[in-house]
Amino acid sequence: MANKSALRRERLWKALLAVPVLLACCAVTCGQLGVIDHARDLIAGPSEPGLHSRIRDYCEAHEEVRLSDVTDFDWDIAYVDREPYGDEKKLREKYGIVGVLEEFETDALSRIAFCRDGELVYDLVLNYSYFEVASSVEIIYPDSVFRVTQIPLEYKEKKLFLSPK
Repeated sequence: MANKSALRRERLWKALLAVPVLLACCAVTCGQLGVIDHARDLIAGPSEPGLHSRIRDYCEAHEEVRLSDVTDFDWDIAYVDREPYGDEKKLREKYGIVGVLEEFETDALSRIAFCRDGELVYDLVLNYSYFEVASSVEIIYPDSVFRVTQIPLEYKEKKLFLSPK
């Protein structure tokens, strides 16, 4: 057990040290391809640009949301993954997703894996502190409508909670 904990700490430190380098590489080589938007979503805080922010901005002005109204890519199904540490193998086995899914260094994250024809097109990583989808939701379709609840937090941001309409 101690070895597993030490291994996780070591992985976390390596990941933390690698993030600035990776973001710099993405900025230089992939800035025009939308990769920056995805990288920011992976570390999504409430003020980061990208899909996370588009959803938040839309939800601040609306009581309902259809995720297809705020995405700028084609998708035909999305899967909500709440596995601790983002165990991509379980999600891949369950739904047969083709593509690279990020593994998390914490259990405080979840994801919405947007797919088209079985291939991953966008991996939106969510921090439970700021954004949560109701536990009854496992699959999202482009025409799925969610009720938006904004939960006040101790600081200026609000947590978004999406539940089926």
